[in-house]
Amino acid sequence: MRLLNCICLFCVETCFIQADAQIVKLQDFYSTPFGSTPKGGVVSDGTYYYGTASAGGDYDHGIIFKGSCNGESFEKVYSFEGGVFGWEPSGAIIYDGTRLYGMTTYGGSSGYGVVYSLLEDGTDYNVLHDFTGSDGQNPDGFIYNDGLYLYGTTPVGGANGKGVLFRIKLNGTAFEILHAFGSDITDGADPHAQGLASYGDWLYGQTDSGGIYGNGIVYKIRKDGADYSILYSFSDGEDARNPTGTPLFIDGIIYGTAGGGFYHNGAIYAIDSSGTYYTVLHNFEMIVDGASPTGLAFAHDRIYGVTNTGGDNGNGILFFMDVTGLFFLNIEYFNAPYTGAEPNGPLFFDGNCLYGLTRSGGNHNQGVSFAYCFATEIQIPDQSELINIEPNPAENQLTIHWTDAEPVTRSMLYDITGKVLIENELNGEQFLQMDISHLPAGWYLIRLYNGNKELGHAAWIKK
Repeated sequence: MRLLNCICLFCVETCFIQADAQIVKLQDFYSTPFGSTPKGGVVSDGTYYYGTASAGGDYDHGIIFKGSCNGESFEKVYSFEGGVFGWEPSGAIIYDGTRLYGMTTYGGSSGYGVVYSLLEDGTDYNVLHDFTGSDGQNPDGFIYNDGLYLYGTTPVGGANGKGVLFRIKLNGTAFEILHAFGSDITDGADPHAQGLASYGDWLYGQTDSGGIYGNGIVYKIRKDGADYSILYSFSDGEDARNPTGTPLFIDGIIYGTAGGGFYHNGAIYAIDSSGTYYTVLHNFEMIVDGASPTGLAFAHDRIYGVTNTGGDNGNGILFFMDVTGLFFLNIEYFNAPYTGAEPNGPLFFDGNCLYGLTRSGGNHNQGVSFAYCFATEIQIPDQSELINIEPNPAENQLTIHWTDAEPVTRSMLYDITGKVLIENELNGEQFLQMDISHLPAGWYLIRLYNGNKELGHAAWIKK
């Protein structure tokens, strides 16, 4: 059992939480037999996990691999030959129960990369699409599969040379450019190593650069390419910049990772699907909680992720936080020889464990695959057991209800910086109504106390 430090937004003290689970190395990558420099994450069916390594293999152009989730077996299922078949696989692959789908950054008939598919045993490899430049070039991001189409991005190419968002049917037909980035000076550009989130008929994504300030955007677009709109343009301030990785869509909120932030070591941001409310939930500090975050996953009602660098030994960390950003837990530091270094790409949750890859570290310093399984559930306070806020979001009036486990003697309202805006003394009431019409739009926090003891808290949004 280990003690792990927990960072609470708005808190002045450090708290500690106990956890029994730990990161377990599943496989060391090693050049020709097992590939090297894995990147892009994995996918799992609960028994096996699948992924790619960008180098190594029979032709030193990368491999697709398959490993057992218990770490007992590992095999190379396909070695990329290069040439028209593509080379240097990029991003996480997709598994539909029968076939694997992915992209290569290079190769194909024009040398600009391909979309491919193959059976899970490595046979029946097919190039579904050759990129030619005008329809995109050198894909290095992540594919999303809705059961009919594959959706993805390229960082360059297209009508404006700034990358494209595309879709293609699983059988390789009906390739279509949904959006060519860089259409004007406010549009996003260079969706480098980017993934997509989806909800209903909408796709949500990010670009590494472009936008009003040149530091990237968050956008949404319908799956048929209609109604493209920019939700947010990142500035050069403390609101983070140059987003990367695959965003998450949870209950109407988009969560993502970016560079910059208050300490200039990266941040986790949240924005609602209309683009009205934006906030930074966590700023990374480097030593304490890592730097350069990427690879988010949603598991057990929490957001898990990794940082590429930072932490106690500089090799990155595994962390989780709640969806409000109020609780942040550094679960474990990566240790280069044992659990790898420079974790990258999205984490994959199969219902029991989180799986991922590191770019370096391990016995040969060529990366590892790892798992983090939930041996003992890590408990954090559940704000919903005490406090109910209506409506949320709210515009003029806010009503707060709470249970009577202990008498509430005081309430305090904070803004996202931790500044106390409103304080109320209470005497046995079960609810509180507040006039919030004078507050600016944004995210806020309410805390309830009995004397100096905090009973609970909840986050809410002002329209």
